[in-house]
Amino acid sequence: MPGQRAGERRRRLADVGVSPKDRVVDAAIEVGEAPDLPRPAQPLGAPSLHQRQGSKGLSLFLERMDDHRVAGAEAMGGEIAVPISRREIIRAFLRQRTDHLQRGGKAVVNADRHQGLDKCGVPSSSATPEFALRAIVTPITDPQGLRDAWLTLETNAEPSFFTSWHWIEALLVAAGRTAFVLKVMDDNRIVGLCVLYVHSAARRRWFTPRDTLSVNETGDPVCDAIYIEHNGILHDRRYGAAVVRAALACLSGPEARSVLPRFDEIRLGGVPEIYRMIAAEIPWLAREIARKPTFGVDLAALRQSGEELMAQFGRNTRHQIRRSIRAYERHGPLGFNAAPDLETALFYFEQMIGLHTARWTERGQSGAFATTFARTFHTALIRGGITNGSVELVECRAGDTVIGYLYNFVYRGTVYFYQSGFEYSRDRNLKPGLVTHYLCMERHLSRGNDYYDFMAGEQRYKTNLAARGKDLIWLRLRRPLWQYRFADAASRAMGIARALCDRWQR
Repeated sequence: MPGQRAGERRRRLADVGVSPKDRVVDAAIEVGEAPDLPRPAQPLGAPSLHQRQGSKGLSLFLERMDDHRVAGAEAMGGEIAVPISRREIIRAFLRQRTDHLQRGGKAVVNADRHQGLDKCGVPSSSATPEFALRAIVTPITDPQGLRDAWLTLETNAEPSFFTSWHWIEALLVAAGRTAFVLKVMDDNRIVGLCVLYVHSAARRRWFTPRDTLSVNETGDPVCDAIYIEHNGILHDRRYGAAVVRAALACLSGPEARSVLPRFDEIRLGGVPEIYRMIAAEIPWLAREIARKPTFGVDLAALRQSGEELMAQFGRNTRHQIRRSIRAYERHGPLGFNAAPDLETALFYFEQMIGLHTARWTERGQSGAFATTFARTFHTALIRGGITNGSVELVECRAGDTVIGYLYNFVYRGTVYFYQSGFEYSRDRNLKPGLVTHYLCMERHLSRGNDYYDFMAGEQRYKTNLAARGKDLIWLRLRRPLWQYRFADAASRAMGIARALCDRWQR
């Protein structure tokens, strides 16, 4: 009976010292990511939630919040984590149901381990009420001190390669101009770090901010063509979303204005979904500029299952790879070699640039390495990463015939495919990209790496070789001035008008 269930729930809450009037979410537990902790009987965000309307669906949502909270509190000895108000819970429920409707009414569960959200759409965090975080912004005057602090924080964080010191150091070297660092502190301990640049556009436009603040990017479109992904604020895993919230509150508040040059826009490129949710909490105009899916192959699961890599592809993809391998083997045995030293790595890099640029020139574009900044940045990155194995340049050959080159990053068990250059033939049966990626995945499968990340973008070869993962988003936050409000409203109106025109034409 409903009354009996409610009474049982109140007794369970009282047993762990939680008042039923204060509904809280145990953000220290991510459902499905903490096997040593008890889970609720029915996972949060289950499809049945979306099929119920009005107050009944919300009541079920709140009940499951309590079940999830009690399970976590019992496992943690009755300790309570980040209190979430009833209003925030209702907002999470509405966001979840809105996302469900936008997906056509289908329940979509994203189990990617990097998502940073629990399955009910509430930001995951391991912060507790006694965390009094403060954020400060200072110019970078001591690069060695920043390096030590960054590497120390990495040991307690779960960074991607793009928020590791490998990438950040190369960015600072290549940019060669004034940069700032944002530190999130818990007392005297650093629990969050990111690099900031303020960029001023050459021309001032009335409805577009001239001065922008970028996180882990320069803000200059020419320089940022190096294209960061899996971006964000490096943070201690025990603090989670609390660090992001403190950082964005600082950047949008008066603290940052006293140190940074004037800016009217904050840019967050290639960040996870949690940033959009937290950005909606601050009084700036937040807008999602772009959203791109990522693709990857779970090598750890494949290794555990004992299945062959080739069996994971579709029939047509398997046929193309095998046919290409047979054709290439007529030129000699296939060879797949990773650069063993810096000299070889730089040679492979130059050869890859030649093939990459030639391919893009045929399409009327310059490619990813056309600027001096890009060459400087990647040279610094290779010099710093080839010795410790975080940067990988590989060559694929068939006898004396070059098939192609891959430029990868290898960090904490994940292989990030960054860029490539292939020798294309007039023979359309030859697929150098599929063959090279297949051999590279086989190599890392045997070397014990966990994940092969094709990163953002929905190109056909990614959909053929990999499974879809989480989405990355590109955000902008503008100061709430009237001209920017007008520009946002006009842009949304134009988008609605285009959608209506498209629908009418169909």
